[in-house]
Amino acid sequence: MDLGIPDDADMTHAAGRRVFEFLTSAGRPDLVIADEVVWALPICKDALDVPCVLITDWFFSQWGRPRANALLNKATAIVVPDFRDAHEELPHITVPVHFTGPLVNRFGNDGSSARHDLGVPPDAFMAVVTLGGMTDRPEARQIAALALEAWRKHAGPRDRLFVLAGPDAGDPSPHGGVTWVGVTQDPEPYFSAADVVVADAAGFTVCELSRSDIAVVTVEAGVLNDATRRRLRLLADAGATTGVTVRASPDDLWRHMRAARAPRPAGDEPVWATADDVAARILAYLGGT
Repeated sequence: MDLGIPDDADMTHAAGRRVFEFLTSAGRPDLVIADEVVWALPICKDALDVPCVLITDWFFSQWGRPRANALLNKATAIVVPDFRDAHEELPHITVPVHFTGPLVNRFGNDGSSARHDLGVPPDAFMAVVTLGGMTDRPEARQIAALALEAWRKHAGPRDRLFVLAGPDAGDPSPHGGVTWVGVTQDPEPYFSAADVVVADAAGFTVCELSRSDIAVVTVEAGVLNDATRRRLRLLADAGATTGVTVRASPDDLWRHMRAARAPRPAGDEPVWATADDVAARILAYLGGT
């Protein structure tokens, strides 16, 4: 049931009213699972008296608002699909917190077949830029602009760049070897075929690419919370990623893109979640604590 809440307005009071109206009219549930919908927490605890499991990869304290963490104690439990070491101690959280590791797919696509289907020659250098689902954000536009400038300055005539965004992310004017794909629900063939993927550092796509052994260069733009910074550092220490900030020069980004093709150094494999693990954690609270 679509509550009509835009992604950039889910913390507003209007969003809270819609969540309240839905939960209080839907009948008394046995369990509510809230994926970062924090409005559900006080409604379930104070108005409905039903268990509510919050799924989140951030806490208010990681955005400089430690007192707001008290709201999260309205949950029955919190499941965090992220690395435990990406998060500081949480002394103000009094409900159970379960860190499962990131819940991401491992791609099964064959890189050679994916290249063939995309019409990319086997000996061409192929890169992909991925910006998430909200590609009109200023940060996304900055990342796209940096990647395109690096490409236009250094790419050869046979090289190919696929931008998984629409024209709202930048200048889609024709340029040799650049294809603007738009926001796609099936990015895996592009990722599997790529020599390197340039990704927004803020998203969990970075984990998905690392899990699938795909070379990735992260670009940091805008403000990142503490957990995201720690997560990126863990992945870099494991040899899974390399990264720059959006203030890097096109030459610097290009060097990272080319170096990311080299074999990765040996490192400890990060702990990844499975869907069964996460489901078991959540369903343990079915019917209460």
